[in-house]
Amino acid sequence: MATRIFYAVQALGIDNSDAGSITWMKGVQSVGITTNFNLEQAFELGQLAIYQNIQNVPEIEVTAEKVIDGQTLLYSAAVQAGNAASGLVPATSQTAGLYLVIFDNTTKSSASGVPIGLVWCSGMRPSNVSYKFPVEGKSTESITFVGNDKKWIYPGNSGSNYPSIENTGNYHAPTSSGIFRRQHFVASGSAFPVEVLAAVGSGKVQNISVAADIKRENIFELGAFRPYTKYANFPIAVTTDFEVVALSGDLVTAVGDYPALADNSIKLYFNNGGSTLSLDMGTKNKLTSVNYTGGDTGGGNATITYSYQGFNFLTVTTT
Repeated sequence: MATRIFYAVQALGIDNSDAGSITWMKGVQSVGITTNFNLEQAFELGQLAIYQNIQNVPEIEVTAEKVIDGQTLLYSAAVQAGNAASGLVPATSQTAGLYLVIFDNTTKSSASGVPIGLVWCSGMRPSNVSYKFPVEGKSTESITFVGNDKKWIYPGNSGSNYPSIENTGNYHAPTSSGIFRRQHFVASGSAFPVEVLAAVGSGKVQNISVAADIKRENIFELGAFRPYTKYANFPIAVTTDFEVVALSGDLVTAVGDYPALADNSIKLYFNNGGSTLSLDMGTKNKLTSVNYTGGDTGGGNATITYSYQGFNFLTVTTT
């Protein structure tokens, strides 16, 4: 019997057709699953006790993070690479199956052989996707999926529409990969906002983060318990933050007499030995805030964070 679950005996798989064709993800750092049972209370005249505690459709949320390493991205695996590169409309219409397999830690040191359990979440849709590119450390991708169906499967109760866990195999064969770091950012292939260019040019950038908040809403229908669909609620805000080393201030003037902000093109390009990643946030990103901080008596450097927001445009292209 297993005594615990730790990173070496778990593997995450994503099926972008939700029909059993699974991509086992590489470079995954963490996976979390939350199940919320939405309850609606009904009381009645004549008694204090509850009349009925009604269960509504459950909400399943799966969060995962991986290093960006030239292997398939979580987002690309879930929505299909072509849709990720085409934009938010085709990408947000896709559903995926998520599989987390677990092995006995007393007999295994890797995710291979016959698992002792499997959780299968079907009909999952991305609701938030973010990318972080720090000056120190690993570049990472984080994604949150939402859906309404989760099933734990153990040996002996397997069935159709998901892989039989009685089958042996290597769910997570080792592969050589190169994790993206600061030196893999290609400034010449990227597009910076005018405020960042004015302050530091295309250099002195410390950290960049990109996030798309895809809010989902259910549509129900009479005669069915589950939602008819869980659609993406447009407009979708896409935020991009640049943290830079301050050289001569943030150089952003704010006046109360007239608008002074311009639309910005933002594009980020990375190349790691031929493995490339391109994030394009479009041409209509505007500065929402600028924060100048640091440079205090503790000896730290002054830094500036420029935050931008666009809507309905994000393409993720990899090779």
